[in-house]
Amino acid sequence: MRTLSTSIIGLSLALGALPQSQSSPVASTNATASHNPACSALPACPTTRNAAYDYIVVGSGAGGGTTASRLARNGYKVLLMDAGVDWVNVNTTAPLYLARATEDPAIELTYYVDLYPPGDKLGRNVTNWYPRAQALGGCTVHNALISQIPHAWDFNTISSEFGDSSWSPTSMQQYFTRIENNTYIPEAQGVALGHGYNGWLSTQGPATNLVTDPQYYDPMLIDILTGWEDAIAPINGSDWSTPANDLANGGGIFPLTKNYNNTRSSVRDHIVEVHTANPKALVFQLQTLATKVLTCCETSGKVRAYGVQGAVDQYLPGSPKFKTKYGSNQKLTSFFANNEIIVAGGAYETPHLLMLSGIGDPVQLKANNINTVANLPGVGQNLMDRIELSV
Repeated sequence: MRTLSTSIIGLSLALGALPQSQSSPVASTNATASHNPACSALPACPTTRNAAYDYIVVGSGAGGGTTASRLARNGYKVLLMDAGVDWVNVNTTAPLYLARATEDPAIELTYYVDLYPPGDKLGRNVTNWYPRAQALGGCTVHNALISQIPHAWDFNTISSEFGDSSWSPTSMQQYFTRIENNTYIPEAQGVALGHGYNGWLSTQGPATNLVTDPQYYDPMLIDILTGWEDAIAPINGSDWSTPANDLANGGGIFPLTKNYNNTRSSVRDHIVEVHTANPKALVFQLQTLATKVLTCCETSGKVRAYGVQGAVDQYLPGSPKFKTKYGSNQKLTSFFANNEIIVAGGAYETPHLLMLSGIGDPVQLKANNINTVANLPGVGQNLMDRIELSV
């Protein structure tokens, strides 16, 4: 399993107030905000608020699915857009089938990534396959189910770099506690350790019946586990997902996001639950590839986002299916919102969509004939690869 991080943690673009219609809901090109060069090519923002949705969330994975559900539960009307469909089968529900899920042709995207830039001084040229999913729930429908809070250093670094204390370890811990439904530590003990017991994401310890049930007895497995325990001292409580064990050295268990019946627990289940309870509050727009964040310009010269353009019934680029299904005859549809557009397409598709929308490095945008809407050179940069190896 490979996990990725990027300079883009998330993006929420403030929206102008917009009407919903098949034609463009904005006025003609804005000539009153010439002090902002980006405005010369953008329409003027309208003054009414009657769009079909309060928020549009692009991407239904761990970030987007959670955000959309939270907004819908708080009384907002939300459109949740994803390139995939609600795909549920044995691969996406049986935890030990995660390897099959990452290669399931119905949801995998077949991304290949060059690990080194062209012209690398050491002549390195390595291309790796990266599993990414197009489905309701995003990559949470095929990941390894490992539930582990990050080190405090990670959150402290983000908090410091952005000057935002809401990213502090203490602040972020409360969200983990809120969403967790811990089933492997007694509540009387776990609450003090920072675990939650009333959330929508169920966590379990690893299956122990492989070593405790006589019918599964395997001397080699017993020897491996015994050798591991002799070589590596266990951390306190053998639980990594507690702040008390931050930076602790030793061995411990990886809690897994599993339901009481040992099926995968993920944001997909939470999304469906919220949608079922109030289908008018959380609306699905699936199998729709977001191609552009629509922007307009206020008279003050401030650029605002007001909608999303999407190719309906399209697959994402990167998949072999993309070549046959996506082309010049794509059907583009525009969706509008009153409050915000929230882009949560993941490490690849978030910067990709932003750059297609004119948000990024002006040099790269110009090379691809895209007008610059926002000069943000960090978009699409600093993609990091943390490789993990299963034994």
